[in-house]
Amino acid sequence: MKIKFIALLLCCLTMISTVPAQTIIKTPEEAAQGLYRAWSRKNRKTAQNFARAEAINKLFETRRQTMKFKGCAKREEGDYECIYEDAKNDLSLAMIVKFFRAGARVASVSFSSEAI
Repeated sequence: MKIKFIALLLCCLTMISTVPAQTIIKTPEEAAQGLYRAWSRKNRKTAQNFARAEAINKLFETRRQTMKFKGCAKREEGDYECIYEDAKNDLSLAMIVKFFRAGARVASVSFSSEAI
């Protein structure tokens, strides 16, 4: 009985230690760039590390564009706005980044043009 319990305990501890911890994102830039890379690679699972479900769904419903990161700026509301631009097609992507317990996450996305 004692050996079975120890074997079960070791099994459970091994399973717990192999579960990946949620990624802590420390900066708005890291959240925005991580989400953009995941979108570029069509990887929704990775996107979950960098954004909330609403932002992921809206971004992944849109055809991928090649854009250049222009940086992030703090807004009066206390969150951050990170911008990507495609000068060739006069298009920009704004990501609103907020801080949660799990760190920075893209909370919403919007495009400057609906003709995508």
